[in-house]
Amino acid sequence: ADIEKTVAMMVAHKFRNAGQACLAPTRFYVDRAIEGHFKDAFINASHRLVLGDGMSSNTQMGPLANARRVAAVRELIDRSVQAGAQAHQGQSPASGFFAPVTILTGVAPDSPIMTEEPFGPVATLTPFDNIEHALQLANQSPYGLAGYLFTDSARAVQRVSERLEVGSLAINGMGVSVPEAPFGGVKDSGHGSESGIEGMEA
Repeated sequence: ADIEKTVAMMVAHKFRNAGQACLAPTRFYVDRAIEGHFKDAFINASHRLVLGDGMSSNTQMGPLANARRVAAVRELIDRSVQAGAQAHQGQSPASGFFAPVTILTGVAPDSPIMTEEPFGPVATLTPFDNIEHALQLANQSPYGLAGYLFTDSARAVQRVSERLEVGSLAINGMGVSVPEAPFGGVKDSGHGSESGIEGMEA
């Protein structure tokens, strides 16, 4: 995959609305062969985001919804670090409901960040050895709303389409919800679908 293009899209998608979006990706699984390159590019791009007043034209990421959300995000990060993760945090304004953009690496499969939904500006980076390993790691999540696959391999697209436990899968892009197709999650990501003929019938 084109790492620079992928990073630009994923950073924008992850941190829009400060990560407070149902489709914001949290768990990033990266081929071990490109892990270092991707990690540096992703952390650098994330930490360059300008946090501030949402009414300012210079702002790229605004605050969280309220003080409860700030406390919940910080507490989830703290528990994940206590469980062994390394936190790479950017800067955030001193006042207001802000949480710093945080990338967690060295995350154990049972870490709180891997089993709980942050709904905030927190992401994890985890290396994988092959496509089967990636699917095993990803499918351990109790959530399954959407997935995003970046690859130039038709075989990888076929394998992930068949095996990844998500309601929707985007290939080399971010679009998983369109009016003409059903949209909904699996596992702990909701019941049923909206949109499309299937959604209308439900």
